[in-house]
Amino acid sequence: MRLSGDRETINISGLGDASLKIALSIQISHIFEKFYLNVGIYTRALRRSGASG
Repeated sequence: MRLSGDRETINISGLGDASLKIALSIQISHIFEKFYLNVGIYTRALRRSGASG
């Protein structure tokens, strides 16, 4: 029982920060991905309408 408890504390203290950083970086990358996708759609729509830029 104590061994599993120790493993849990190691998990929480050791890997908790790392997994949180990974989750945050994944979230941020998804936000940027959506942003660039929307910008691409917007610029394509502008090109179709004949506007420069």
